[in-house]
Amino acid sequence: MDPVDEWPVTNFSCSAPFCQDPIPFAEDVVVVTVHSAGYTENGLQYAPIPADDGDYLYEPCYFCAECWSQVEEELRDYTRDQPPVFDDQAAFECQVCKSGIRTGELFGVAVMGMLEMSQRCPNGEYSASFVSPDPKPLLICISCLNIVEKDVAEMWGGRIVQCSECEEGTNLRCWRHGCSADGHCVHVHPMEIKNA
Repeated sequence: MDPVDEWPVTNFSCSAPFCQDPIPFAEDVVVVTVHSAGYTENGLQYAPIPADDGDYLYEPCYFCAECWSQVEEELRDYTRDQPPVFDDQAAFECQVCKSGIRTGELFGVAVMGMLEMSQRCPNGEYSASFVSPDPKPLLICISCLNIVEKDVAEMWGGRIVQCSECEEGTNLRCWRHGCSADGHCVHVHPMEIKNA
């Protein structure tokens, strides 16, 4: 028997609805987190969105590497015929649909790595820490994240929103064109701005 097979599993389960198995230590795993980016003296940086209590606003989601490959393939199938939302002020682009992502906007980061077993287990339970040698994470725009959430693998129990906009507003990135943060979604299409 492979020694890895004898190791205990972590407290994390695969978020793929067709799996949901506990994730073993030392096996390839993909962690998906929701981030926002901004410029610092060190250049463009991004970090997870904090909640008011200091925890994550959107908890990290864990996938077996093979399960994530299937989720990503389904996501790419959903977006294959979807035109990207180009933006002159974008800092970078979604690596799935090629839409522009501005600083301050929410987006997803999918990183390959593994969960390592802690050296100590004072209560008889091993804790896990995520380590990743992956220098090139997959960057996913807010619309693609919501496609995963709605149609592929529910991760956070509801839509991810930038400023309380509706679903159409998210897809149009309406906050770039006059939507306020009070939930009033005006649905200004980028082409209406361009042709004005």
